[in-house]
Amino acid sequence: MIPPEMAETAPFEDRADAGRYLAQQLLRYSGSPILAIPNGGVPLAIAIALSLHSDIDVVISRKLPIPLRPEGGFGAVADDGQPIFNEPILQALNMTDYDINYVVNKVRSDILQRTKLYKGNKPPTLLAGKTVILVDDGLATGYTMLAAIRSLAKRNPKEIIVAAPSASREAIALMRQERVKLVLGAQPKPGKYYVAAAYKHWTTLTDADVQRRLTDWYNRLSSARTVAAPQETTTTSTIIPGQTIITPPVRSFTNTQVQPAPIEKPAEGPTVSNKPIILGASAVSQPTRSFKNTKVMPAPIEEEKKEEEQKLPPNVKKYKYIG
Repeated sequence: MIPPEMAETAPFEDRADAGRYLAQQLLRYSGSPILAIPNGGVPLAIAIALSLHSDIDVVISRKLPIPLRPEGGFGAVADDGQPIFNEPILQALNMTDYDINYVVNKVRSDILQRTKLYKGNKPPTLLAGKTVILVDDGLATGYTMLAAIRSLAKRNPKEIIVAAPSASREAIALMRQERVKLVLGAQPKPGKYYVAAAYKHWTTLTDADVQRRLTDWYNRLSSARTVAAPQETTTTSTIIPGQTIITPPVRSFTNTQVQPAPIEKPAEGPTVSNKPIILGASAVSQPTRSFKNTKVMPAPIEEEKKEEEQKLPPNVKKYKYIG
């Protein structure tokens, strides 16, 4: 829970509200793929994707927790398996290589499990040559984001845009060193930084929460594309993730003149006529049944067929920061 005095000064109601605010700063990147860092980055990514008409994916990046003090970290590792170390903290901890490798391998295993849980058999999003928006719900030390950036860089994107509602001064400096564009929603303040202080309503998201949100997003996106697929002859429409657009089929008929079969005068005895029936410009010769010497021909009809509970100092204001 956030102390009431801090919640009163929080710039955003919740993660979805922060996502909608960030989306206004990212309109120039409409349609760019959005990658969220679970768990907290997923609700923001969905809100941004709805505004930018973009698709979303996840990049799993986790901190390397300090033994016996797991709320702190000495670095991070992303889904490429390459650890990024916070060297000053690592040196202060005086950890052995065995201890370091034990933590790294444990986090790698956790990343593999989360990747299967969140993505299933979904293929990775193609990023080569594209501008990519990387989202998290706040940057404390910045190392979790840094690991994600370096993992995505191996997939050859044109540009990586980092978006977060707030960040510590340490994290901002780290992003500048990495030479990525940084879009923030709240101005950093001196003093101790907490991620949760940017929100009036803060909740810790579980793996089940993330999986449910991602499943709902993919299902809505799949339904929109299925409904919009041409059934017969359909008009062209834009598919917006999360919004189902139903385009009624347009049934078209050619300019066909159908002439009814002529009614001849009765003749003595049953007759069978092989006289052609005119349908447009084509002539089809077929016999007709005779009922009381009157020919009746039925005319054919053609048819076409979307982690850490930490708190900011008070008096946080919304602003756009682009590093």
